[in-house]
Amino acid sequence: MDEQENIMCTMFADDILIMSSGTVSYKFTESLVTPIKVVESWANKYKLKINPTKSKFIMFPYKKDITHVPRLKMNDIVIKQSRTLKYLGLLFDERLTWRPHLEGVREKVNYLQNKLYRFSRATWGVKPQVLKEIYKVAIEKYILYGVEIWFNKTVKISQKLIQIQRVALVQIAKTYKTVSSEALQVLTGLVPLDLVADKEVTKFNLFNRGIPINIKDKEYSFQDFDLVNKLGLLPWEKGGISWSMDSDPNGRFKKIFTDGSKLNGRVGSGVVCLSEDRDIIWKLEIRLNDEASVFIAEAVAIQMAVEKVGPTKEKIVIFSDSKSVLMALESNKNHSEVIMKLRKILLVNPQIKLNWVRAHIGIYGNELVDLSAKNATTKEEVDIKVKIPKSWIKNQLKLTMLQEWQARWMSSPNSRFLYGIFPEVNTKRCHGDFLINQILTTHGCFPVHQHRFFGKSPDCECGRDQGTVSHYVYGCQIYREVRQKYFPENFFQLGILELILNTRGKIGLKIIIQDVLTKSLACVVSSS
Repeated sequence: MDEQENIMCTMFADDILIMSSGTVSYKFTESLVTPIKVVESWANKYKLKINPTKSKFIMFPYKKDITHVPRLKMNDIVIKQSRTLKYLGLLFDERLTWRPHLEGVREKVNYLQNKLYRFSRATWGVKPQVLKEIYKVAIEKYILYGVEIWFNKTVKISQKLIQIQRVALVQIAKTYKTVSSEALQVLTGLVPLDLVADKEVTKFNLFNRGIPINIKDKEYSFQDFDLVNKLGLLPWEKGGISWSMDSDPNGRFKKIFTDGSKLNGRVGSGVVCLSEDRDIIWKLEIRLNDEASVFIAEAVAIQMAVEKVGPTKEKIVIFSDSKSVLMALESNKNHSEVIMKLRKILLVNPQIKLNWVRAHIGIYGNELVDLSAKNATTKEEVDIKVKIPKSWIKNQLKLTMLQEWQARWMSSPNSRFLYGIFPEVNTKRCHGDFLINQILTTHGCFPVHQHRFFGKSPDCECGRDQGTVSHYVYGCQIYREVRQKYFPENFFQLGILELILNTRGKIGLKIIIQDVLTKSLACVVSSS
């Protein structure tokens, strides 16, 4: 089958897929006879049975519509054509719009959220922080399965993802369903799902498809990153390097101190060699490329120290305050390029011993090398360009994602009252209080909101003003005693958020909203 042109067959577990391409559809009837026969023969050889009634085929037309449907058979049974085909969890449609796939995902997410709804209601149940964690580690992962294949930056796909995400956001935030998606994302601290999908696709394209990306007007390709092939390592190259904490950093013997530093976006490594009398024999100050991490800088400092010493029979002790680097050298699970290279050097120099020393406790050699590492960051030219760790690109993509989210929140016409309280997005935020979120979103029991959606009177029952959030919090005479009892004396000078963050102030706000809500519900019952 591999020898046939425009034919490809893949097998995964019990799924067999035959792919064929052609210029005209009627030729598939003849061209696919042999591939299907090959699969039949293979199945018979290993005593496997393929059910033709469960087999389907789908056609992906290019520009023009299909004028002829091929007639395909397996075991003399006609294979049915389908407009959608599910393979490895993805639902393919004829035009590759992915709308059927996302619709199926939406139904599944709704089902899962309904299950969670049993354990979390508006005023009781699982904490919103727990629901947020469940969403991030389970539901979001399920939604984005195969995102590298089906996602594109079209409006329809982005809107569909926001629609699917919205179901979970409403449950986490415990708000009215009329609250905008932008407000829900800000309240829960969850990034818009289309931006998360775009980040994952960008990362996949870089490392798996070799598509370069631009960050801060600089192009990066996958060759720039630290990508060691673990399978290509020999067994003895995976061995660990031992280290200790026994040597005295102030002892009277020759010793080397190493350190790494990152200041003002620049990275540097420092090495200082001291004599028995604590005199500086030599020192190194090396600036690395700005994308390097402090971890890499610490490892490079040890590497430079070993290379500077060279082959020697003299016992050398290298002191480092980076326990993470020493543990990486000892472990056989860390396969970054700089660690692998340093491990090889140390294996052939057993006379060089590594020792951990606590940082910033006044040890003379460690303070000297800390200053050298910081001085290295001030150098104009880069001395050594190391491979960039994958963590750097992940952080940069996350930063770009948050910047896009912030720009979207700033330009959105929705939820401007909430924008005045939370002008900046924050992934650590999670507000899930049913009563307090009615204040933050202005959606809930307030007469102004009820008037906008249901045509009720917008006026407060006190008759002095419209029933807005500000009126109930600061001006309504009905709740004057509540304010006197729970609010700070200077509450007129405080904003909504400051009152929420005040323990007693928050209690007073919840009492006010609960009473307004009760009266609103009583009005609905009486009118019905």
